[in-house]
Amino acid sequence: MNKLSIYFLFVIAILPQSVLARAIIFVQGYDEDGSQWRTHGVTQPLVASGWNDGGHLLNSGLVVGPHSQTVGGDRFYSIELPTEAPLRFQLQYLAHYFDMVSQRHQGESIILVGHSAGGVLARLYMVQYPQSSVAGLVTIASPHRGTALSEIGLIVGQSPLSWGLPFIGADSINRSQELFNELTREAPGSFLFGLNRDRHPESRYLSVVRN
Repeated sequence: MNKLSIYFLFVIAILPQSVLARAIIFVQGYDEDGSQWRTHGVTQPLVASGWNDGGHLLNSGLVVGPHSQTVGGDRFYSIELPTEAPLRFQLQYLAHYFDMVSQRHQGESIILVGHSAGGVLARLYMVQYPQSSVAGLVTIASPHRGTALSEIGLIVGQSPLSWGLPFIGADSINRSQELFNELTREAPGSFLFGLNRDRHPESRYLSVVRN
């Protein structure tokens, strides 16, 4: 993510602005720590341009890590997700976090920013909760049409090799089989085939794609 900070700042700059403050919810990707947005150089340009760090949100409702006590203004938050779980399960967590931020920013614009699978999750949230009125969605390197890596993960997890994965520190492959199935390349009947054809709410959709 660190190489994308300049592109990300540009994307945020061109999102619709108003007299009201804005809030960003960062949605991490597969097998990522939500707080890494800070350590990977994404949030520094925001802070330099006047955004406040709202902190790292936990599902319990706690806010941890260093965060600004300044009242008002643009603010960003990171969250903690069970990233090995299916997107439909992670969706419950994201909905909870969105409600938490909405309570802090009533009447203000809320933007979702997702990296990799987190971008697909954020888009799923918008489709499943159209009444939430997300002002904008920014996805970074997200597999909206699926990825062959998920298919490889499925093959490995369903092969005799799966028994040895815990011994080499790769047991996450076994735990992520349902997620991998959701992220396979879209085909009739697949999860992404359905999501990509669902009605999406009106919003500003921006995607950062790189080779």
